[in-house]
Amino acid sequence: MDVVALKNREGLDLSVVAEPLPSPPVILRPSEKTVGLDLLLGEVWSVLQDDKVESMRIYGMGCVGKTTHLKRINNEFLQTGYEVDVVIWVVVSQQGNVEKVQETILNKLEIAEYKWKDRSVHERAEEIISVLQTKKFVLLLDDIWKQLDLLEVGIPPLNDQNKSKVIFTTRFSTVCHDMGAKNIEVECLACEEAFSLFRTKVGEDTLNSHPDIRKLAEIFVKECKGLPLALITVGRAMAEMKTPEEWEKKIQILKRYPSEFPGMGDRLFPLLAFSYDHLCDDTVKSCFLYCSIFPEDYEIPCKLLTQLWMGKTFVKQILKEKILLKN
Repeated sequence: MDVVALKNREGLDLSVVAEPLPSPPVILRPSEKTVGLDLLLGEVWSVLQDDKVESMRIYGMGCVGKTTHLKRINNEFLQTGYEVDVVIWVVVSQQGNVEKVQETILNKLEIAEYKWKDRSVHERAEEIISVLQTKKFVLLLDDIWKQLDLLEVGIPPLNDQNKSKVIFTTRFSTVCHDMGAKNIEVECLACEEAFSLFRTKVGEDTLNSHPDIRKLAEIFVKECKGLPLALITVGRAMAEMKTPEEWEKKIQILKRYPSEFPGMGDRLFPLLAFSYDHLCDDTVKSCFLYCSIFPEDYEIPCKLLTQLWMGKTFVKQILKEKILLKN
């Protein structure tokens, strides 16, 4: 009877009796164990505390560890005393567009769908701005391929008053330049760091299973050229191989037929092929492929390479295309 009386009371709305808890300001992002990124993380953290720096770029070649580094930055907000209302993670990628970025942000901010579903880009941006301008936020944009208009997305102007930040990863220095950000480069690992990462994946038991294996492991590390994803892929593939004969056989496969090495064909090569396929035009692809005529580990002088490109008319074609674009 008491429940019926409450339901009949004028002005009492019992349509919603419970609300879901709001999502935490930072969501943990699982990632590979990192090696050699401590200095970079320290650099990023010093930039975050500089109110004069509004955005920063993390750039470098494909598979070098930019996304892993960004994940570690994201997770660091869970462990430090850095005060922030919300950390927003958005994967942009080559096909990314403003609408996709907006939708991810709107969902993270838990803005009701009726306020933005089937609305224009401009209307969505207004909803995002109305929320973000009241918060101290960090926006993490992973894998940007072209300039992104943050104001069009709905990101309010950053300044030393709101102390919000935007951090993004990209392969392209031109994108970073266009967005006017602080520059942080992620490079391939040095020899010692590369071996350390490889060792964590292959395991101490395997490395110590025969006196010759450690030397063979150093050959693998050298072949991977400090590329983290290659080191991880190769290390995992060799984890169960505990005889020098097995290691020597795999070294030959990696050198002569790398696409047949376990994990390379389905994990590493597709990412590298994707980067190649999205070079700006066939002329640039030809310039890139021309480097393959040089012997392994050969240091190619830029002047010599340019002269050879000119001899093959590659450079002339690039200049011609630039003139046509200007006109």
